[in-house]
Parts: sequence; structure tokens; C-alpha cells
Amino acid sequence: MEGEEKKVAALELRKLRLERLKSMSEQEILKGQLIRMKLLMKDYFELATFLKDFSFANQLKNYIDLLKITHRQFAEDIGIHKTRLSRLINDREDPNIELLQQSNNSTIVHLKLKINKRYHLRTGRLDDQPDDQGQT
Repeated sequence: MEGEEKKVAALELRKLRLERLKSMSEQEILKGQLIRMKLLMKDYFELATFLKDFSFANQLKNYIDLLKITHRQFAEDIGIHKTRLSRLINDREDPNIELLQQSNNSTIVHLKLKINKRYHLRTGRLDDQPDDQGQT
């Protein structure tokens, strides 16, 4: 394709993508955003380097924002006090096994397990040591 043909093709593709986006339900949009978040986290884990943007606190904030619910509602949904959620979101408390055990929301439990499994959150180094229950 020549330069002008590429521009026309790019404009047509953009138009089609915008039309498709407008026709998507909120549920489809949320699913796409969650898949995007998952893929970004997967790519990040493969880097084996700590980046503050991918800390547990930031990922939790992003997740709650995607759900478009209040912190209070999210805390109720996962079975913790809103103050504890605030401490987790503001990186004043690390998630621990008790939090994982008391959480009743399978998605957030998976998010917590995935992050805790790979990284020691405070130091930002790979955590190759098994956790308290012998899992790596």
C-alpha cells in the first residue's frame, strides 16, 4: 500500500472500531478492560523487575476503578472492613494469607494470589521462596 492508501485504510479501521465500541454493552467493555489488566500484569510478571505502577495497592485501585463501585461497597463484597481496604489501597498494609482466606470474591482472591505468588511487595524483588503453606 502507498502512503495515501494506508491513511484511508487506517481511517476506515478507526471508524469500524469506534462503531464496534459504541455498540458494546457495559458488561462487554468491563470484560475487555479486565482482560487488558490481566495481560498487562502477565507481561509485567515476565519482566522480573519491580515497577511501582504494578504494586498490589495500585492494581487494587485499578481493579476497583474498573468495577465502578465505591471502596465501601468493594470492602463489603470481599468481606473486609473499609478501613482495612483503605490501608491496602494506600500501601500502608500488605495483603496476607488471612485476607486471602476471608475474602469471598474469587476474582480478587485470584488477583491477590497472582501478585503475592510472584513478588515480595515491599522490596520489589522476586519472591522465589515458598509461602507459609509451601506454595511458590
